[in-house]
Amino acid sequence: NIEPIDNIIDPAYQLISPSSRQTTFSFGMPVGDGLLNLFARTSEGVNQEKYEAIGLSWRKNIYRSSRSIIDWTMDLSEENDDRRFVTGITWRFGTHRLNFDSSANYHSRKPLAGESSSNIDKRARVTYRDTYENIGRMTTSVEVNDTDDQTSAGIQAEINSDYGYGRVTFDHIKPEADSSDSRNNYTLTSRFNFVAGGGDVALGGARHNQAGVMLNLESIQVEGLEFAVLINNIEVTRVKAGSSSFVALAPYQSYELSLTPRGEALVQFDNSPRKFTLYPGNVEKLSWDIETVKVVVFQLMNQTQEAFANARLQSETIYARSDELGWVQMELSKATELTFKNATGDCRVVINSEQLAENINFLGSVNCQASIE
Repeated sequence: NIEPIDNIIDPAYQLISPSSRQTTFSFGMPVGDGLLNLFARTSEGVNQEKYEAIGLSWRKNIYRSSRSIIDWTMDLSEENDDRRFVTGITWRFGTHRLNFDSSANYHSRKPLAGESSSNIDKRARVTYRDTYENIGRMTTSVEVNDTDDQTSAGIQAEINSDYGYGRVTFDHIKPEADSSDSRNNYTLTSRFNFVAGGGDVALGGARHNQAGVMLNLESIQVEGLEFAVLINNIEVTRVKAGSSSFVALAPYQSYELSLTPRGEALVQFDNSPRKFTLYPGNVEKLSWDIETVKVVVFQLMNQTQEAFANARLQSETIYARSDELGWVQMELSKATELTFKNATGDCRVVINSEQLAENINFLGSVNCQASIE
């Protein structure tokens, strides 16, 4: 006789779980400024007791503002041999960095055989998110729970930086049935990417995948300047100027990537979308020639101290012209010599590096060094 393999292998170590069947039905509709939902669930499997449940669920918002929401909930259900009733209030409050949510629910359970029981479950959680220059994006949350079965308190911290991702959690759980029996749970998770491509090396990234794109922004070194990385018109991360970074992406897809500068510095570069397709193991390398630019405002004056008006800059790459009073506003990346031309002749001016000290530079009147009347 050959014994079935299900009788030989412990169910906890079976690679293929015993067959099971689940059925779920749900129907919802708005009623009286709230949402009424009818549901039914069944499940059964090998060595498992058959589970059946049917019930009604009611949700209603009783207060809403720009930062706060209060909802009222009520559930009535019958699960196997138990009848359950739950009602309670949930309050959510949020700002740009701080979120708080709490709930208090009354639970009543009445078995078909046995005594009824009731309790109030309470829960509260505070979450704070912020970005730090040396750490990255950090999220910290504290949560406490008080139920009929146990009380618990926990804290969790997540860091998502240029160097990778890390998470630390601590939970203290105290069963109500035996107040002397409590336990502490600790969890530490970290991961990072190390990617080399085309001579560039990038460390970090919260996501792991089979393909991605290497971004080289080492052509510009400006303190406090970073670039938002938009992939298919959605911002996915930010990269500091003067660094290389890796963005993990799914293979077998095509992407369009563009950069948007974030910071006080003004820059110029070719920002047309870069298009590429990734396959497993493929790393696309992208780089940009980025220059800082300065805004200069000045008034052209000819040799007779009259405004050199309606003159156009003689350049194939930069467009600028003076108005009827000789005023010019333009962007420059470095010290340079400019030649303007109007119906009366030419005007040559030199902008030196000292005049480009600020992001926006007001130069006042600038005399033409040579003009043809």
